[in-house]
Amino acid sequence: MEDWDGFRYFLAVVRKGSISAAAETLRVNHTTVSRRIAALEQNLDTRLFDRRKTGFVPTAEAVRLIAAAEEIEAGAKRISRLSLAQDTRLEGALRVTAPLVLIHYLLIPIVAAFGRNYPGIDLFLQGADEISNLINREADIAVRVTAAPMDTLHGYKICDNYSGLYAAPSLLAERGLDAASCLSADDLDWIAHDDDILRNSWHNRLFPAGRCACHTDNKFTAIDAALQGMGVIELPTLIGNAEPGLERLTGYEMKSSQGIWVLYHRDLRNTARVRAFVDSMRTAKIAG
Repeated sequence: MEDWDGFRYFLAVVRKGSISAAAETLRVNHTTVSRRIAALEQNLDTRLFDRRKTGFVPTAEAVRLIAAAEEIEAGAKRISRLSLAQDTRLEGALRVTAPLVLIHYLLIPIVAAFGRNYPGIDLFLQGADEISNLINREADIAVRVTAAPMDTLHGYKICDNYSGLYAAPSLLAERGLDAASCLSADDLDWIAHDDDILRNSWHNRLFPAGRCACHTDNKFTAIDAALQGMGVIELPTLIGNAEPGLERLTGYEMKSSQGIWVLYHRDLRNTARVRAFVDSMRTAKIAG
């Protein structure tokens, strides 16, 4: 049996639980996945999935094949990385992944200059948080906020990660405050992003008489709320300082244990396209 690529479709259905979800992950149509699964079942002369209303459930035989299929997958990705590692061309595809907020506030100016300097490189920006994108060869480079990158990854720290407090000028004007005097008011409302309430007590310490005006799990929503003057927000300084609609408050700065890193798989360290982008990040003027 030589249908190695068929196992890629097999694993996608196992992991996603349905043909449609697997098709979306693989960026193919529903019919292609169904056809490849049917062909693999015919080649193996066994049924791999029970079709139920809740989705595709692996049969006992399929469960026994998963580990071997994952070994094939890992080997194929290793071959792909080693092949790419020998590529000395400054042209072709380059996939860079980063959190959307870092793409917006940090990467776009760097990417614009990179595109002018390397017009032959087709750069694709992917908004995502998972480091596994690099391990699975879903991306070539990742820009991440982390304290300890995985041992299998190479890279360097772009900058330390400092946080400051920010507010809209309209909020300060409404309260008759400025950036220097804002922390003297203990009743300002504040904006919480994700688990700010649990992990950080800056708002309780500085504004004990204020309230949480907006609590969201989306950084852009939190920034929009701050821009509307709903309250004070804590942001990484490389984001807050880059937002023209917010003013940084004097007297508050926190250094995180995490830094901003540019990372890539060690197999790609000599790939020309990867090195060109990493060098562009290294020489960019980034204020952390």
